[in-house]
Amino acid sequence: MERGKMSTSQSKPKLGVDIDGVLCDMIPDVLGYIWKTMNIRMRPDDVKRWDFPVGVRSMNDIIQEALSDRDFLLGLKPISYAREGMQILRDKYDITIITSRHSSRAENTRSWVDRYFGKEFPVIHTDEARKHLHGMNVLIDDAPHNIEAFLANSGTLAIMYNQPWNVWFNPISRRFRRVWSWDDVIRLLMEEYYR
Repeated sequence: MERGKMSTSQSKPKLGVDIDGVLCDMIPDVLGYIWKTMNIRMRPDDVKRWDFPVGVRSMNDIIQEALSDRDFLLGLKPISYAREGMQILRDKYDITIITSRHSSRAENTRSWVDRYFGKEFPVIHTDEARKHLHGMNVLIDDAPHNIEAFLANSGTLAIMYNQPWNVWFNPISRRFRRVWSWDDVIRLLMEEYYR
C-alpha cells in the first residue's frame, strides 16, 4: 500500500490531536489574562512565538501560570467545529488527545475534555512535547517542534493546524499538510487520506 494512505480494510489508524491551538483557542483568553494581570494589550496576531517576551516575562510562562488556574482552564472554549469534527473522525480513527500540558494539569484538562468532547477520548500528557513516541499514525498539532519530531521519527501524516506562531514552518515532506479550520481537517482525513 502507498505510504500516506490508510486502507479501510486495516484496523483504525491512530490519530493524535493536540489541545491548545487545535481543539482549544486559548490565545484570546490568555491575552485577556495578560491585560488583567499585567495591563498590557495585545492582539492574537501579535503571538508569533511561544517564547517571546511580554513585559519582563515570557509568553510561555504566562500561559503556564494561566493554565494553573482551574477556572481559567475550564473557561476556555473549543475552536469552531472541533467538537463536531472529533465526532465525525471517531468512526474512522482511534483518537487520542495528546497534549504538552504538564501532567500537574491532568485533572483539570480531563474535566475540560469531558465537558466539550466527552469521556471517550483518552488524554496523554507528554510534559516534554514528545508526541512522536506514542505510536500515532497521524498527528494534528500547531507546534512546529512537535510536527518536526513526528515527521523525523514516526507517523504517516503530520497535520499543522495553522496559527500565527507557525506560519513560517513549511517542511518539505509528502507527509506534511497544513489546515486552516476543522472543515479542512475533516476534508483531509475523510476524503483524501482515508481511502
